[in-house]
Amino acid sequence: MTRRRIRPRFIVFILILIGLVVVISALFHHHPPAKPAQTGNRPLNTTASTVKAPHGYYTLTPFGLPSSLENFAISDHGGLVTVAGGSSGQTLNGTVYNMTSNGAVVSGSLAVARQQGGIVALPTQDLYVGGISSTNIPSKRAENLNGGSPRPWLPIGLSGFATTSGGSNTYLVGGNTASGPSKTIYRVTSSGKVQAWASLPQALFEPMAEVVSHSLYVVGGELSDHHASSAVYRIGLISKRVHRLAPLPVGVYDGAMGMAGGSLWVLGGYVHHTVTRQTWVIVGSSVVSGRPLPQALAGEAVAPQGQALWIMGGRTAHGLSSTIYELKSVEP
Repeated sequence: MTRRRIRPRFIVFILILIGLVVVISALFHHHPPAKPAQTGNRPLNTTASTVKAPHGYYTLTPFGLPSSLENFAISDHGGLVTVAGGSSGQTLNGTVYNMTSNGAVVSGSLAVARQQGGIVALPTQDLYVGGISSTNIPSKRAENLNGGSPRPWLPIGLSGFATTSGGSNTYLVGGNTASGPSKTIYRVTSSGKVQAWASLPQALFEPMAEVVSHSLYVVGGELSDHHASSAVYRIGLISKRVHRLAPLPVGVYDGAMGMAGGSLWVLGGYVHHTVTRQTWVIVGSSVVSGRPLPQALAGEAVAPQGQALWIMGGRTAHGLSSTIYELKSVEP
């Protein structure tokens, strides 16, 4: 059997023929690229990046707190701000102050100096409720700011809760109990009746809360595992339904929250257990970054002053503060 030798010219011819077949096949099977789906004028994604933050401006009041304080309680009576309790770093504060745009005067004292409590304003009296004394045990007691002995009042010992008012009711949100953080929101009526009103999706210590219109907003807080929550909740005061809004970009606790110029601001607090200058503004269901605080603050308190907001005291990166900043907010 003889073998036939394949000539090189024959191999070249075969390769050229194969190439022509591939090119012709590609031309007949080519499809133009698909056109993108039509979306009209609707945005593809409605995120916080499409929402503008209000312009924030900070100024100093001509006076400050009588002493440097953190984790104190306040109540506001149309421009008269009552300050009670809190910590001065080394000791607990038992003095009660009344503050106006002219400064502060001593108006009373607590029978038991405490911090991390709240003030409940009733028609006939203001009460300092809950908190912790030197024993560090959450208290269930309340006492009149004008004098009188503390008496059992809350259903359970509670400290580190957020206090906010809406209509004739005051809401005590979350906080710490003898067994850990609480999910409960208590409502205090104008008659002084305390009742468990609603439950948070998770237990929170040192959250921030504010009533706006017919809703209770709850932001951040420290969880039972000591991590900070980034959740933002809106709870209907009538329906009690809990809506989870867009979260903060980071978890935060022990800051402050209040209205300035018609906008809801979240101010400072602890981020990664470190005091922060960061602020956020809740716009609809979105969260946008606001103008940072003049300095990092946590454990401060806020009080409305007309369309502005006083930011009072708190812990800084260098110690406690007696400074009062005034935040003015202007819509973009």
